Amino acid sequence: MQRLKKLFRFFITSVMDTQGVSYETLLYVFVGLVLKYDGFVKIFGALMTPQGVLGCYDSSFFLFIAEIQSLTETEKQLLLTRADELQDYDERRIKGAFYTPLQFVEMAHSILTSRLGDDWKEKYVVFDGTAGSRNLTKGYLFRELYSSTLDSLDVAMYPPLQGEGEFFQFDFLNDDESKLPQGLQEAFNCNKSILFFMNPPYFDIKRKKTLTTVQLRARRIGLSRTLDMSSLFFIRILLWIQKYHLTNVVFAVFCPVTYLSSTIFQKFRKLWCSHFKLDKAVLFSADYFADVSQDWAIQFAVWKSGQNPTTSEFRHTCIDIDDGKIVKIGKKTIYNFDTNNLDYPRLTMDWFNCSVKEPTRFMPGVTSQFKIVNSMDNRFVASNRVSADHLCAFCCSPTLSVHSTAIVRNQPGYNLNSSSLGTVEITPRNFERVVTVFAMARTVKHNWVTKKDYFHVPNENHPKWKQFVADSVVYSLFSNGSDLVSLYQIDYCGRFYDIPNEFFWVSIKNMRGLAEKYRNLKTLSRLRETILERYVYLWLREHIDEVSDEAIYLLEAGNKLLRNTFQYRLDFDKERPEIQICNWDAGWWQLKELWKSVDKSGFKELVKLRKELEHSIYSRSCELGWFRQD
Repeated sequence: MQRLKKLFRFFITSVMDTQGVSYETLLYVFVGLVLKYDGFVKIFGALMTPQGVLGCYDSSFFLFIAEIQSLTETEKQLLLTRADELQDYDERRIKGAFYTPLQFVEMAHSILTSRLGDDWKEKYVVFDGTAGSRNLTKGYLFRELYSSTLDSLDVAMYPPLQGEGEFFQFDFLNDDESKLPQGLQEAFNCNKSILFFMNPPYFDIKRKKTLTTVQLRARRIGLSRTLDMSSLFFIRILLWIQKYHLTNVVFAVFCPVTYLSSTIFQKFRKLWCSHFKLDKAVLFSADYFADVSQDWAIQFAVWKSGQNPTTSEFRHTCIDIDDGKIVKIGKKTIYNFDTNNLDYPRLTMDWFNCSVKEPTRFMPGVTSQFKIVNSMDNRFVASNRVSADHLCAFCCSPTLSVHSTAIVRNQPGYNLNSSSLGTVEITPRNFERVVTVFAMARTVKHNWVTKKDYFHVPNENHPKWKQFVADSVVYSLFSNGSDLVSLYQIDYCGRFYDIPNEFFWVSIKNMRGLAEKYRNLKTLSRLRETILERYVYLWLREHIDEVSDEAIYLLEAGNKLLRNTFQYRLDFDKERPEIQICNWDAGWWQLKELWKSVDKSGFKELVKLRKELEHSIYSRSCELGWFRQD
């Protein structure tokens, strides 16, 4: 395949005049020339093709012809079956079109045989409505097979052999069924046994500016919030079932599992599961599909006509490839919160949220780059009032799924009006719960198996809960997800404000001692204006006996770095005054800039200890009930 890829690259860069020519057309011409399709005639400076006359460079063209004549029959057959791998990755991604690898095609056929019987290719009318290069059905014999594709060039490029059914152009999401072959229309009208066998596009339909016919019809039945392309193919099938009163339909599909887990698909699941029951489902990493990220999962599912017993739990077998063979590696239940589960109540914002307590005070917004959010410049609402006992702001996804945790933030003065993700104000009333959520959000393992998992309400009565809370507090002080800063005399719309760092763990007395020792007048001036200890220092002093050894080691490393680098604060402040490193309660986002600069070995040791604490925190997560166990 590598030789074919190099030859195709030469073809589009040196042989053809590609200006104004689509990638699909170039691919079609390439395949047609290699496989000697009819309709290609070389003339001076151009090439006559079934798609019209295209410009080409004569000298390079004849070199290309000489090269393709040296291709073996095996390589030509490979091109016939895997030409879609030559398509530009960006083009495929825009379309959400990813070819189905041969191993997974064979797996799908094997699963269908086990679920439908050895004669399923004879018994069912099979329709692949997203055929592309026909990877799902090519090389197999069916009694009655129909394959359609959105792109008419696919039909020209991959003509079916005898016994491989009809292949035609059809817009599955827009065209009327009157455009379908007569035999397929008769199958609908006569309520024959129909198998929809598909690998539909996966992309988010918010990229599409115009609505498809299926989307418009979906809105009429209350499914206006369907957010990914693959689900629209499900809906089209539902619409056909309702229109033609089909009673023996099987849907075998490769797709993401968002439609089973996301809250916005609740109405869809209720409708879908009233018509289909899940017969078999396997789950595997998406990176087995060419050029796809490995941190999410693809499902192959077989749905049969009937009613699924639940809309909230769907069991899957996890698979992988070992030594070229597909093997089972475990089980996974994809779940949602369509129904209440008393054993695993959902971790909602209400578990750690609380209303703002009067009286309130104004808090200007801050970005992680130490910049003040000026409401007039950024069109934010100028009023940003927080509770009188405000400690910090916690920004997170309202659903708190494992996938959403990558964007968890924790920053004093975070502008509560600036985020669409949802923010929670941290106060003494919810402090312990929020820091544990933060610790889990930062330490959880992100992979294709856990991507759709949710956090649940943990067991606060567990013997290890108090230690878990204490370790989470220590972890929050040194986590890269903690945008902790203290900023003083900041100009916000012409007025000056101070933002203290309540997540500071050292006493005023100790900081004053360091400032006096190194004659840091800037720090001393701030300390003279400070009366109250920071909240986290007081909390740790009261709960220090609950902290684990791993957390103690990390805390001691932080104390050591704080002491050993304090003497460099004034010089560092001259170089980077915007960081305000001389603030006595400077937070992680400020301290780490100094520590990385003047004590690399000490900072490296701290990072190592932080990883050890992360591992320890995560190892206790299932025991405390944070995650659902299969």
